[in-house]
Amino acid sequence: MGLQNLVTQVSRKSPSDVRSQEAVEKLLRSRLSRFLTEPAPWKENLREIVEALKQTKWDAVVFGGVLRDLALYGPAERPRDVDIVVNCSSYELSTWLSAFPFQRTRFGGFRVRLHKWNFDIWTLRETWAFTTSNMEPTFENLPKTTFFNIEGIAAQLNTAPRQRRAVYSFGFADAISSKILDINFEPNPFPQLCIVRGLLTAVRHRLLLSSRLARYMANHANRTEIAEIVQVQSRHYGMVRLRPEDIELWLNHIDQSLRGDSDTPVRLPSATERQMDLPSPDNCEVA
Repeated sequence: MGLQNLVTQVSRKSPSDVRSQEAVEKLLRSRLSRFLTEPAPWKENLREIVEALKQTKWDAVVFGGVLRDLALYGPAERPRDVDIVVNCSSYELSTWLSAFPFQRTRFGGFRVRLHKWNFDIWTLRETWAFTTSNMEPTFENLPKTTFFNIEGIAAQLNTAPRQRRAVYSFGFADAISSKILDINFEPNPFPQLCIVRGLLTAVRHRLLLSSRLARYMANHANRTEIAEIVQVQSRHYGMVRLRPEDIELWLNHIDQSLRGDSDTPVRLPSATERQMDLPSPDNCEVA
């Protein structure tokens, strides 16, 4: 089933309808399996990490943006960053990673760089939201820790042959069907970076901003800090992919939209951006 047909089917039902969520998860299982198993030279480093993780016998999931892009665009999408969460101790993970070039991140995770791939790997118990809230650190709760609903998705990485892959989600199916970007878990140590990522995610994937997210952006946007975050592009990429005037345009548009109708989702105007991407919080030098 293609994504457009799936979205049409899901849109006819309530976002809480279990069948709608199962339809999205079924499509995602199929696309993730193809992504992980279909051979391609550019996947060599991905296979290296996945096969090495299988040897550990740890429970592990792939998380967030990769699954979002698989659901939206299919298994031919070429991600640069892959988020993986494992159920082991930090010591066990750091010992296992000694075979790879890695660095610690500010959140206590690890970043592995292999050729053009970045793998962000951290332990389940050290997920930031679990360490700062009373939420139980489980894979079922992991999708509840993302700031955005469209990233509230995790899927089992290590599966036995013919084993049904476990998928955990919270708000993801609704985001896919409604095309509305919303807040999933509001507490976050980097609100300005969340604003920039939210603007880029909405424009890149042609999503509306929920009224709640639009109000968050209007209330929390610090133009000076956001300008500093945007400047990180030149250090991270060697070029400026996102123009500061685009951010200013979008924020002004949000302010005007909320003054007109504070309860209606906001559609952002188009920008001239080519790639719509920014560093993750762990790569961002502005805290």
